[in-house]
Amino acid sequence: MRTIAFAVTLASAGLPALAGSDIIYVSSLGTHEVLRYAAGDGAYLDTFVSAGSGGLSQPHAILERCDDVLVASFGIDEVLRYDRDTGAFIDAFLPAANGLNEPTYLAYGPDGNLYVSSQGSDEIHRYSTDGVFIDAFVSAGSGGLDGPSGFAFGSDGRLYVAGRYSANVIAYNASTGAFDEVIA
Repeated sequence: MRTIAFAVTLASAGLPALAGSDIIYVSSLGTHEVLRYAAGDGAYLDTFVSAGSGGLSQPHAILERCDDVLVASFGIDEVLRYDRDTGAFIDAFLPAANGLNEPTYLAYGPDGNLYVSSQGSDEIHRYSTDGVFIDAFVSAGSGGLDGPSGFAFGSDGRLYVAGRYSANVIAYNASTGAFDEVIA
């Protein structure tokens, strides 16, 4: 599974109508929906999550798991969970009370935990796979980070974070979250 901007390319296992193909999930910020497209030819398939389902507002990152799909809902400071096959709302996997502020990106780290960029608080949060808050893995503003957006764990043991407002890429230790260096 790969996260691409605000879309995720995923195998369609469990979706009989699309067996053997890939699906691209796309967040539509303007319409507050999650759409599905065929990866092979880009054909529109359907609206996977309708506007407002579960409170969805300004969807950003999308992450498929075994039976569900997580969507970062920037507008309500939550990560929402939907049924992987039907798109039906399940729950607020990470509710607003958990401290997220404008979540934009989701990814699993090499330790198996879920990482979420909290753009409004300038942090990268770490959660267990069942949604329990562990820590602010990258603390607020560490290394000059301002508005963390996308991030990736490198094979070199570092976490690379794009700062939307600091207009840079900053490297952190992928095991500790400690600031390493400004890359660009």
